[in-house]
Amino acid sequence: MRIRGLLIATVVFAALAGILYWSDHRKSSAEAAKQAAASPQILKLDENSITQIDLKKKMHRPSC
Repeated sequence: MRIRGLLIATVVFAALAGILYWSDHRKSSAEAAKQAAASPQILKLDENSITQIDLKKKMHRPSC
């Protein structure tokens, strides 16, 4: 009984791993490049306008 359950779990795992591998590698390189080029630009900054970067640690106040 335990061997049967192990075999079933192994077959299910192999099937899921195969599906994952297939779905990741089925895209063509041209399609992947097109998708990467189409990503939206969230924030546009001019590198020359940045003069300083300040990092501050947020202070955590204990509640009463």
